[in-house]
Amino acid sequence: PLSPSETFKDDPLRVLRAIRFATRFGFAPDADILSAAASQEVRAALGSKVSRERIGTELEGMFNGPAPTAAVRLLQQLRLFDQVLKPPPDVQQLLGSEFGRPCVEIMAAAEAMLVQLKLELSPEDRRLLLLAALLLPLRSLSYSVKANKQQPATAYIIRESLKWRVKEVDGVALLHAQVTQLAEVKNAVKGPGMQITICGCAKHVCVSVTVAVS
Repeated sequence: PLSPSETFKDDPLRVLRAIRFATRFGFAPDADILSAAASQEVRAALGSKVSRERIGTELEGMFNGPAPTAAVRLLQQLRLFDQVLKPPPDVQQLLGSEFGRPCVEIMAAAEAMLVQLKLELSPEDRRLLLLAALLLPLRSLSYSVKANKQQPATAYIIRESLKWRVKEVDGVALLHAQVTQLAEVKNAVKGPGMQITICGCAKHVCVSVTVAVS
């Protein structure tokens, strides 16, 4: 049989499938598999040989699985995060290749919140909320399109890198706008012990956040 390195270079999509199945069934990949998956050759092959549609389909499977944060964290640990959630070229130069860590940590917090609050969301709504959390650190970044028009980098990642739907672009933008409003309200209010609740809705997803202002 081929070595893991040769197997992944032959079809780099197998790396993403390995991550999806490992986190779905709760087992740790073999050390040789992890080493091969993190190699520069496999990283380059994933970026050049696999269509964005197939990459997006695999990531959607991870999001729909039982441990989406664990899957995305493994992408980050294997230095594949920026190849899967690929920003626009000019934003990529600004961020470098290690921007995934804060993204994963915020996604982990969002997933923990869903568990703690026992929120019952449809798979589509859960995916949208976790995607918005994952992309939250990038919400203020934009890139230039025709006639010097600026577009959000998050929209590029969703539509161009993952080939996901326009409704997910719109939903993420709406949820990110609610986060901005929450920060503005928190900064404007004074007084110890005050409770602020902000409700954000995007399509069918509604999130209620309560902040204790000290």
